[in-house]
Amino acid sequence: MRPLSKLQNLIYGAGGVLLVAGAALYAVPGLTGASPYVYSAGALMFVPMQMLAGYDGRDLTVRRLRRQQLLSAVLLLLVAPLMFMNVWQAGPLRGHEWLLLLTIAAVYQVFAAFRIPAALKRAGEA
Repeated sequence: MRPLSKLQNLIYGAGGVLLVAGAALYAVPGLTGASPYVYSAGALMFVPMQMLAGYDGRDLTVRRLRRQQLLSAVLLLLVAPLMFMNVWQAGPLRGHEWLLLLTIAAVYQVFAAFRIPAALKRAGEA
């Protein structure tokens, strides 16, 4: 995996915190309206940094896991407009579809976060 610079790691970490905070703010009655903004800011920080940390090796397992990680990153980006549709009650998807998409993306992210380092170690690249 290509390492990120210190600034990129900071942006990546802050984006992850904002993602979680934005999703959690939805459950707070007075702050539901702010949740899509916080979540979107986090997604716009987290996803590009995750895409910058690419993999140039040849291990097929790591490449597959990396593709799954990037798919989940795209899903994280798609959650943001769905959150806005839900909070504003505008658009075709006004329900809680964003929760399903967020759950799928989170499962892929967690799975890849644990499996990629193990696969890199097994391949002798860690």
